Amino acid sequence: MIMKYLYKTHFEKIKDKYDQVIAWGCGPLFQMNYSKDFFQIDYIIDGTGKKAGKSEQGIEIYGERKLDSAHGNILIVIYTIYENQVLEQIQKHINKEITIDTIIFSLLESGICGSKQSTQIMNAKCCEDFLLLSAIRQIGLSCVKYLEIGVCHPIIRNNTYLLNNQFSMKEEYEGVLVEANPLCWDLIKEYRKNDKLLMCGIAKRDEKMPFYIFPNYLGHSTFVKEIAEKGKQDGFEYKIVEVSVKNINSIIEENFHDVPDILSLDAEGMDYEILMSWDYKKYHFKIIVSEIMDDFEILQEMMVQRGYKMYTRTLENVIWIDNRFTMHI
Repeated sequence: MIMKYLYKTHFEKIKDKYDQVIAWGCGPLFQMNYSKDFFQIDYIIDGTGKKAGKSEQGIEIYGERKLDSAHGNILIVIYTIYENQVLEQIQKHINKEITIDTIIFSLLESGICGSKQSTQIMNAKCCEDFLLLSAIRQIGLSCVKYLEIGVCHPIIRNNTYLLNNQFSMKEEYEGVLVEANPLCWDLIKEYRKNDKLLMCGIAKRDEKMPFYIFPNYLGHSTFVKEIAEKGKQDGFEYKIVEVSVKNINSIIEENFHDVPDILSLDAEGMDYEILMSWDYKKYHFKIIVSEIMDDFEILQEMMVQRGYKMYTRTLENVIWIDNRFTMHI
């Protein structure tokens, strides 16, 4: 039985429970988010085995079979969005000599407990979560209601987990998460208990559509066949399932008492279509996060016409602010 930490946990409070601390994953998430100044790990496991025998930051990398020689109480810090696959791999190596607990890297706080020197690790890919929180504070919101379309992992590279963490204890808080990928549903239910999960996609009208799932290219699962074919050309196989989709206006009408403050949109090629079908006069969000399209000028023209100004732009996303609130920024 693997025990998972589901909430922010400080390393200083739990470190004495463990004989070893292991990192799982040695890609960009590890490279960007781990430092020996935070806490010490004994070694790294690469679940694919491709980097076994190499090192990262001077720390040895092994394949998953390294767990067969482990013993005692182990904490595994996960640095990949493929959490379910990691748990399946770990389960194969558990025996009477070993107990394993896991935690997502961004849930593990470190540094001086309770002080300003404690680590602040971003969840979103390019700090969109911190930028979003900054915009919320600048326009004077004390709590939020948000709609997130396209969740994938509910914590890692997620734009709204920080909002959940900051505001979910407040009575007026509402979070609605829309995710079409069945591979993500269990994790969302587990980590985002204060949010409502809608297991569907978003499109122009209520119907069923083919959904292209990439089990090993998780964040690129899509309703757009051309995007799926591009992923296949890059070497990733997909499978097709029929998924229910709903119109964004129906989602808002059926799941919110008032117009939500925030829309966070990451729909892998469907962003523009969703925004085009959105009744912006009836449901005028205060803040919108959208992916950057190839023809950004078209998106910008539409958002300006609908009463929004660009607050900031990252490598992959734009944050838009309702013009009524730009005087506060």
